[in-house]
Amino acid sequence: MKVLVSITIFGLLAAFIAGERCQGAADCTLETCASGSFIGCTQGICTCLTERRCRGLRDCYGLPACPDQDASWHCFDNVCKCIDI
Repeated sequence: MKVLVSITIFGLLAAFIAGERCQGAADCTLETCASGSFIGCTQGICTCLTERRCRGLRDCYGLPACPDQDASWHCFDNVCKCIDI
């Protein structure tokens, strides 16, 4: 039983350490995210994010294209959102 627990813990640690490294979201080629979220680079590791906080439009630069082709990123209520204006 101790061996099984040790193997499980080691596997989880190895998966965490081996996470895809990045300098920006464009580096995250192996990551896939559920709908409603997008790929982001947080503290050098690729991750799925549900929202990006912002103070202005500049904070929303670099996000993936909006799902709706007529929409674009805007800073609305301090959150980057795809809006068709």
